[in-house]
Amino acid sequence: MALDGLFLYALLHEIKQELVGYRVEKIYQPTRQELLLCFRNRSDTKRLLLSASGNAPRLHITKSKAENPDKPPMLTMLMRKNLLGAILTDIRQYRTDRIAFLDFNATNEIGDHVARTLVVEIMAQYSNVILLDENQKILDSVKRVDLLHSSVRQILPGLPYQLPPAQGKPSLMLDGCEQIYQSLLHSDEKKPEKALLFAAEGMSPALCREIIYRSGDGYPASVLPELYKIKEELERQKITPCIVFDADQKPLDFSFIELLHYQGAKTQIYESLSALLDEFYEQRERMERVKTKASDLFRFVNTCIERTSRKLNGQTDELKKAADREQKKIFGDLINANLFQLEKGSYYYDLPNFYDNMRICRIFMIICVFAAFLPIHAFPRHKTRRNITKNIARRRTRKKF
Repeated sequence: MALDGLFLYALLHEIKQELVGYRVEKIYQPTRQELLLCFRNRSDTKRLLLSASGNAPRLHITKSKAENPDKPPMLTMLMRKNLLGAILTDIRQYRTDRIAFLDFNATNEIGDHVARTLVVEIMAQYSNVILLDENQKILDSVKRVDLLHSSVRQILPGLPYQLPPAQGKPSLMLDGCEQIYQSLLHSDEKKPEKALLFAAEGMSPALCREIIYRSGDGYPASVLPELYKIKEELERQKITPCIVFDADQKPLDFSFIELLHYQGAKTQIYESLSALLDEFYEQRERMERVKTKASDLFRFVNTCIERTSRKLNGQTDELKKAADREQKKIFGDLINANLFQLEKGSYYYDLPNFYDNMRICRIFMIICVFAAFLPIHAFPRHKTRRNITKNIARRRTRKKF
């Protein structure tokens, strides 16, 4: 996504115009990695969302109302202790990196005015929201980072706040376009969008692709006018907040300028960057919830299909084994009807079939022939294999004599 340093530059300018001078009225923590600050002045109330989520880190004014836990976490209680009633005095950015500072004029327990700062770091899985005191020491944070997670930079209560390691790239708003152009000329990257990504600070891959697309075939000389144009739009705040949707109305990307390199996609323009972010992440979360429910439903249906298939295969095998059950039933009925005249030890019997006009039916006694080769547990306890084998041998001996 294109929430890069330049997007944050325009977003903070917008939030600064709307919230500076407002007083913090309420603080909530809807989820473990999100904070919601409710601001109020004499005539208006606004909500500011701070998210350190790994897949959706952001900072913007929101209109949505999230459900809050019944019992506030310890971090929420600490934030309320330090920031309730505080006035937002300034919003600033570290160069054009994705680090924002929200400065507050707060009051401590004895009524003295103290300075408090909220640091919002938007860095994918390394995103964080950190509360600092007037000496730039960490009071607490949404994510605590110790030596087990990072050996370079720890974020723990009581430690002094340190900025993330610098990337050493020139900034479009601070260093100018010529320095970025010179870095682009000395780049070893073959792909123009990657060369621009590594040559400038605060540019996302989507923004780099858009600049290269707009510059046309005159790379790298044609990139310089596009850089000047974007810088002028940011300085004058003549931006075009937009979201790009695919054919299925799925949000693909967003930016503070119109993204033309998504050919064939639908583009929707918004009034402000905060409204853009609110709509984008709300739709994405809605689609993720639908996808999760759909995956659970598919899993349930596939389990039912597999279970029914196993039952069907078992019943099919039983049906194949019982294919001649009607004929065996007839044999059983004929044997039961003629037990009084059957000779013991015979290999077959010729019996009249009263189901077929008393025709003679020959029934072979295969069980008796192969009884000596069956396992012991195939017979009742009072008829073991050894006894049956002896009986068969005894009958054969009697027939010989």
